[in-house]
Amino acid sequence: MKKFINFVAILICTTTFAQPKLSPLEQEGTNFFKEGNNTNAIASFEKALVQSPNSLYSINALTTLYHNVNEEQKAYDMADKGIKLSGNAANFVYAKARAATFLNNAKDALSIIENYSAKNKADYMLLFVKGNAYNQLNDKQQALSAYTQSITNNPEFFNSYFERAKVFADLQRYPQALKDYDKCALLDKENADVYNSLGIVFYKMGNLDDALINYNKCIALEPRQSFALANRGVLYRDKNLIDKAVSDFDASIAINPKNDAAYFESAILYDKAKNYQKASTMINKAVELKNNMSVYYGEQSKIYNAIDKYDDALIAANKALSLDPQNPDGYLFKSAAYYNKENFNEAVKVATEGIANLPNYYLLYSMRAAYYRALKNNTLADADEAKAKQLASK
Repeated sequence: MKKFINFVAILICTTTFAQPKLSPLEQEGTNFFKEGNNTNAIASFEKALVQSPNSLYSINALTTLYHNVNEEQKAYDMADKGIKLSGNAANFVYAKARAATFLNNAKDALSIIENYSAKNKADYMLLFVKGNAYNQLNDKQQALSAYTQSITNNPEFFNSYFERAKVFADLQRYPQALKDYDKCALLDKENADVYNSLGIVFYKMGNLDDALINYNKCIALEPRQSFALANRGVLYRDKNLIDKAVSDFDASIAINPKNDAAYFESAILYDKAKNYQKASTMINKAVELKNNMSVYYGEQSKIYNAIDKYDDALIAANKALSLDPQNPDGYLFKSAAYYNKENFNEAVKVATEGIANLPNYYLLYSMRAAYYRALKNNTLADADEAKAKQLASK
C-alpha cells in the first residue's frame, strides 16, 4: 500500500491555507476529494488554479491529489510552487520531499529536508520521509534513526512504526519488527496490510502456523488482497497443500494480473510438480512484468534447462548474473546448460567462477564434480564431492 496517512485531514482540511471563503471550484474540488473522487477533484482544483494562480489552498490540494493518482512529477512541481509562494510552509516541504522519494530521488528528498529550518526538521512527518529516503538508499541504520525520531515526536504515528518494522524485518531483527507491527495493529485494527506484514515476518521466522493466522486475518479484512493471497499460496506450497496453493495463486493473479510475484511463486510450484510447460508460462509472465529481478531469471534458466531450451537457459542465466553476481542459480543453471550442451569444459569454468564468488555454496561443488566426471577427471570430482558433503553438513 502506498500510503496510510489521512491526507484529507492533514492537507485538504487544513486551516493553514484556508481562504476566507472558498471559490465555487475549490469547494467543488474539496467535496469530490472527500468522496474519494480524485479525478474530478483534480479537474476542479486545476480550473480553480487558472482563476487564482496563487491560491495556496488549491496548490496544497493538488500536491496531495497528484500523489494519490501516482503523478509524482506533478506533485513535486506543485509542491515546489507552494514552497516559493508560502515561504517554505511545512506542508509543501513535506509534499516535495515525499514526491522526490517516489521519483526515486532519495538524495534530493534529503536535500529538501536539510535545507529546511532546523526547528521544523524535527517535524515527525518530515522525519518519516527522511527515513524513507535513507531506506531507498539502503542506509538501514539512518532509516531506523529517522523513523525512531519520528515516533519519539509523535508516538501515535502509524506510518513510522510500519516502515520501521519493515526495516527491522530486512535486518532480520524479527522480534522488533513484530513489536512495531503489533503497535500498528493497535493503532489501526482494520488495516489488512499490517496482518499481511505480520504473516511475512512469522513466515521468515519459520512459524508457519502464526503466519497462516495472520494471512487469514488480512484476507478476511480485504478478500481481494492480491499479495496476501500469493503469500498464503507460498505457505500452502511449503506445506504441500498443492490444491490450496494453486487456488490462492490463481485468485491473486485474477485480482491483480500485474502481480509479478504471484506468477513467480506459481512458476516454482509448477516447476516442483514437473509441469514445466505451465511453469514456463508463469515465469515468462513474471519476467515480462518485472525485468529487473535476478531471481526470476534464475528460475527461468532452471525451467529452460528442464524443457531442453539450453540456449535460452544461457541467456536467462546471464541476465540473472548481470543483475546480481551473487545469485547462485545463475551459476548453477548456466553451468547446467553448458553441461546439457556437452560443453563440459565451459560448465567447469562457470561453476568455478561461481565457487569463487560463493565459496560456501555446496551445490556448486556438487555440480562441478559431475562436470569433472564427464571429463573423466575423477580425482577432482572426488575432491569436489568431499567438499560438497563437508559444506552441506554444516
